Amino acid sequence: MKKVAIGCLGAGQVVREQHFPVLAAMPGASLAWVADVDMSSARLLARAFKCLPVEPREIDGHLHGIDVLLIAVPYGVRLQYYERLRKVSADVSLFVEKPVARTVAEHISICGLRPPHRIACGYSRRVLPVVEAVKQMIGEGFWGRLNECSFGIGAVGGYSVGDKYYADPVMAGGGLMMEIGVHCIDAVLFCTGGTPAGDITGQMILDNGIDIHTKAETQLRLADGTNVPFAFEVTLLEETEGRIELVFDRHVLSFSLFDDSGILVRKIGGKSGYTVAVALPRLTGYQMLGRFWMRYFEALETGVVNETCSVTSLGVTQMVQAAYELVGCRVVPLAENSMVSECQVV
Repeated sequence: MKKVAIGCLGAGQVVREQHFPVLAAMPGASLAWVADVDMSSARLLARAFKCLPVEPREIDGHLHGIDVLLIAVPYGVRLQYYERLRKVSADVSLFVEKPVARTVAEHISICGLRPPHRIACGYSRRVLPVVEAVKQMIGEGFWGRLNECSFGIGAVGGYSVGDKYYADPVMAGGGLMMEIGVHCIDAVLFCTGGTPAGDITGQMILDNGIDIHTKAETQLRLADGTNVPFAFEVTLLEETEGRIELVFDRHVLSFSLFDDSGILVRKIGGKSGYTVAVALPRLTGYQMLGRFWMRYFEALETGVVNETCSVTSLGVTQMVQAAYELVGCRVVPLAENSMVSECQVV
């Protein structure tokens, strides 16, 4: 198999600490160049990983030599690059780091840049063993009927993020919801095969334009056409369990995307009320991201949409858009989008 040549827009923390170390270690990938408005950072990263530093204004001339463009610049400056990509180098596939979009219309516009199997987005926790195991259990009906879903993530005191642009709501695209909330929403939709349904009710609190607390309820429509309640909290103002919880007829499953505690199973009612921990293989962050990149390479090779592709995460953006519209109100209708129900990974 020919090596996949990769160019990169952005030399920030997620690139230098995650993507480049992973890609440099993958036999099927080669790093071609990196571009950043901070050319000193681009040159340092290029020197460390033996690739070419490029001025962002000059990337058009370098697109012909790559297979994939990794878009990892801050959310707030991506539009100019999307407009340029509409006009040049249609042969270059795209990997868009999260956050992908704030609105359904924006997400659909990004998906329209290339065929669906050629645009990936960074919901890499889909390939965690715990997520794959829960998805398989639900798909096979192992625990019976799913009755409700929920998650809470965050705690009082703050959440550490990387690069300084996260203090700028325009550059970052949002706050805690866009940083960690989207991963949990995505995991629930991905595992259950559900799509957003009905209004969303709740509250979002902003601090200088950055969301620091979201507490909301909505419904998910499952593959059999039934709706189940879905409640979630993403917060810096309250203590949470930091876990996703799925309630079935006789058991409750819970799991975390951010630790190695596996799947906890608790019986509903009865005298025992037991809790069982299901141990699963552990992946480092590098292994998880490498696994995700490999799945994306498979989509490129086969031409078949898989779990890495951006078109399969439209439901997440539908819920994100509604969540941000909760600022100053309590009930928001979900954005109409016929594509959401059509693009879930089976």
